[in-house]
Amino acid sequence: MAIANTDRTLSQNGTAIAPKRLSPDQFQDRFESLVPLMAQEWTSIAPEDIEATDGDLDLTVDLITEATEHTKILIHAQLAELYSLSLNWERQERTETGPGKELTRSTDSKLEPSEKTETDDNPPSPSIDDVLDLLERRTEKLVERVKADVLPEVKSQAKRNLGASILTALGIGFLLGLFVGGSGGDRT
Repeated sequence: MAIANTDRTLSQNGTAIAPKRLSPDQFQDRFESLVPLMAQEWTSIAPEDIEATDGDLDLTVDLITEATEHTKILIHAQLAELYSLSLNWERQERTETGPGKELTRSTDSKLEPSEKTETDDNPPSPSIDDVLDLLERRTEKLVERVKADVLPEVKSQAKRNLGASILTALGIGFLLGLFVGGSGGDRT
């Protein structure tokens, strides 16, 4: 049985979404850019050991499973997430720099464009700051969606059912008062 979306990564609002299951071909194609990410994720595994798998997804999963004692399903999910992260980071590099340039890291972890040289074989891996920035942007988009979609609906429901809304608020307040203040019998 084939799983949907295994041969491509979906994109929503310019942000890649991890495929449900990473295919061996996808893994093989991006293996070189995934090695630094895997080395950062699983520090107990030497990068040379990861490179020794030659991009074979099953061998890599077995190696990580043995080192971490996690399930293969969890490792597959984490690799799919790293795959998605590497695609996002590459897409971000292309939009922030012009052709022929790539992002490099300075000592203060900020991304700076520099001319690509012939000796740049390994792309830089994203830092924690980059990942946190990505998560922050996604959270901001989610909050904006909630404000735009959910909040007006809740307000209109509360206006339509004013009595039920008031009784619900009073009930929640009463329960919170009981939890926070106790029953009041032991007060002097």
